[in-house]
Amino acid sequence: MTQSLRSSDFFTKFLPLAVLMLATRYFHIGSAWHLPDASWAVFFLGGFYLRRALFPLLVAETVAIDFIFFALGGSAYCLSPGYWFLLPTYAALWFGGEMLNKIAERNVRFFALAIAYWWVAASLAYFISNASFYWLSDKAVDPSWSHYIEHAQIWYAAFVSRPMMYLLAAALVHFAIVQAQRLRMAVS
Repeated sequence: MTQSLRSSDFFTKFLPLAVLMLATRYFHIGSAWHLPDASWAVFFLGGFYLRRALFPLLVAETVAIDFIFFALGGSAYCLSPGYWFLLPTYAALWFGGEMLNKIAERNVRFFALAIAYWWVAASLAYFISNASFYWLSDKAVDPSWSHYIEHAQIWYAAFVSRPMMYLLAAALVHFAIVQAQRLRMAVS
């Protein structure tokens, strides 16, 4: 993928990702009324579709959303010195998407590799964000490695699996667009 960003890429790739994050960022877990936070999927997809220079713009969006949320009276429970470790958390996700984009063949094997790349990137991201929160916030009453491992296991599956619904939706849209382009080229 080329590192230049055409204006059409801004409207067809960057803007939808930024809007998705804006629409879901407040609701980390989701509920019957709110979709779960798409931030992790957005950074992975950003690494896949966007040039690296746009990474800081998406990071700035997350910080702006969070601090507006806090300023409006939202819970600051997750705000701690560990918050700034979201930068390497998001970088791990972005890098996973970037590495996936380097795979030339887009076939059934690619789909399996996409799941593997996501799992590795999301697992690393989870470890960075969860460990930094656990060890740097004052929320753990008596921090210990055994308690950390017990605590980390509680949320791991949700943090790694929930964003996959966004990744699946993106894969379906991507597939539909590629098929439409192939059909258009075959007809012309």
